[in-house]
Amino acid sequence: MRHLNILPLLIALTTCLSLTSCARKAYYDISTGADVADSGNYVVRWQVRPGMRGEVAIYASDDAGSYPLEPTKVEPIGKEWATFATDGTVYSRHYFLLVFDDREMRVAGMRVIPTEGFANLRDAGGYMTDEGYQMRWGRLYRGGRYRGLTPRDSLVIGSLGLKHNIVLSDAYSFVYLTNGIGNVVQKDFAANTPIDYKSVLKRIDEGDMSKEGVILFIHDTFNSLAYENPEQLSAALHYLLDPDHYPVMISDEWGKDRAAFLTMLVQYSLGVSRSDILSDYLLSNALLSVEKLAPQGFHATPGRQEALSEFFRCRPSDLLSIITDIENKYGTIGNYMDQVLDFDESDRIRLRELLLY
Repeated sequence: MRHLNILPLLIALTTCLSLTSCARKAYYDISTGADVADSGNYVVRWQVRPGMRGEVAIYASDDAGSYPLEPTKVEPIGKEWATFATDGTVYSRHYFLLVFDDREMRVAGMRVIPTEGFANLRDAGGYMTDEGYQMRWGRLYRGGRYRGLTPRDSLVIGSLGLKHNIVLSDAYSFVYLTNGIGNVVQKDFAANTPIDYKSVLKRIDEGDMSKEGVILFIHDTFNSLAYENPEQLSAALHYLLDPDHYPVMISDEWGKDRAAFLTMLVQYSLGVSRSDILSDYLLSNALLSVEKLAPQGFHATPGRQEALSEFFRCRPSDLLSIITDIENKYGTIGNYMDQVLDFDESDRIRLRELLLY
């Protein structure tokens, strides 16, 4: 089957838009999504600006950057959903290119990667930028460390085509197994200032740290990540500039602290809106199961249970507070990256070339 590459199509659509004086930044008027229904089939959904008419041509592919020349389905824009049957395998990774009225396009994919041995694993792609570009699906993943892969997990991870895993390690917290994910190359970046998560969990278990104490600890954690780990962050960011490292995953213990902060820096570099950066951060709350990560806590007193739940929870204030603090000190996140992480605008342009449609 002949396929088309998405980038020439994007250029063609952009030309069309410019001829009709339609700004790329109108992207907020269209949203798309994909998930898997109980039947195992994909459901693709979209919402458009009020009054938008015409048809949406939907192209399905297992490659986020290449699609068949003919659409798999054509639906009225007003329908707002379509289903696609899978081939019945254990896991089938699909992406969907949606072209609205031959004028505007989006790529939809399923964000959460369903595994048992990984915590908080998801595709970081799909978010739109302030200039109307879209983060590429299937290029950048984020998650926690693996805790023993099931046979099904191995099939799922294999379908992602991962080449490299950036491990933001913390000496007090955990140790990764080298090359533990099949043929994925593991690159470990050690923390300049480790954070003693184990002692905090022990204090919670012993009843020596309250819910309020945990919230303060997480606040201090983000300050430490931002200001006491320049070499770790800088090295990881520069590692992302090599196209041979993609698809790549950013990981830490639970995928919610170091991984979240580094992902925020990447998203800022790409021009992702603050609201989408925050939404991506808060998605961890739906993916981190305290029952699985710390089942013993549910036999503790209510106060200990509250403190444990707060330990694994992501609060909007956690990320917003450190972003605001950086902006107060440096003016912009970009200035912080320039001055502290040695990651300048030319590096951010290179990152945009690698990670945007």
